[in-house]
Amino acid sequence: MNSFSIEISNKETALTSIVDVTLSGGAYSINIDNLFCGTMVRDNTSAFGFSTTDKMLLPYLEPIAKQLKSKRKQISISEIFAAVFGILQLVTFLSGTIISFKLKSMMQKTRVFLLLNLLPVLLE
Repeated sequence: MNSFSIEISNKETALTSIVDVTLSGGAYSINIDNLFCGTMVRDNTSAFGFSTTDKMLLPYLEPIAKQLKSKRKQISISEIFAAVFGILQLVTFLSGTIISFKLKSMMQKTRVFLLLNLLPVLLE
């Protein structure tokens, strides 16, 4: 469940309303100024990209839909940064693992080489 707040302006009264949005199971639960107004769902066939059957919510559908689209882009950008950071961490880990494996392999080869060169001296 994901919750956040946005502000929308009412063109008729020039007042700003606080909209609390809660996303759960693909539906957006909308509270405007602490009053439950209904739910919205993503609808690619509608003009605003969202639809509702709640009459209290219909006048606010367009400005809320615009804010949700904007918010979705912001979330997408932050997710991209998180993914890039995760990839960088993975690459760093793998590089360290490969380097340590190569060093370990080189040390084993050196140890075998030294052992083979010292073996005749030790046997004498």
